[in-house]
Amino acid sequence: MKKGALIIGALFVTILMISTVTAVPTQQSKPVMDIIDRTNQQKEKFESMSDHLPQGIFDLIWQLLLSIINLIIKLIEVVNTLMSIVQLIQVFVNGLQTLIQMIQNLIDLINDLFNPEGVAI
Repeated sequence: MKKGALIIGALFVTILMISTVTAVPTQQSKPVMDIIDRTNQQKEKFESMSDHLPQGIFDLIWQLLLSIINLIIKLIEVVNTLMSIVQLIQVFVNGLQTLIQMIQNLIDLINDLFNPEGVAI
C-alpha cells in the first residue's frame, strides 16, 4: 500500500513539475502570440492572392477569354433591356393614338347627338 501511494505521489509530483515548467506567463507569451498571428494572417493573404493570380500564359489567356465572354453577355443584356424599353415606348405611343382616336369618335358622337340633321340615313 505504501509502495502504491509512493508511486502515485511520485507521478503526481512529476506531472505537477512538468506542467509548471511548460506553463508560460501570459505577459511573456502575448508578444510571441501576436507575431505568430500576424505571420499567419500574412500567409493567408498571400495564399488568397496567389489563388487569384494567373499561374501561366494559358491561365491568363483563359481569364481574358472569360472576361470577354462576360462582357459580351452583359452587352447583350443591355441591348435586350434597351429593346424592351423601345417596345414599351411603341406600345405607349400606340395606346395614345388609340386614345386620341377614341376621343375624336366620342366628339363626333356628341356632335351627332346635338345635330341630328347632319347624320345621313
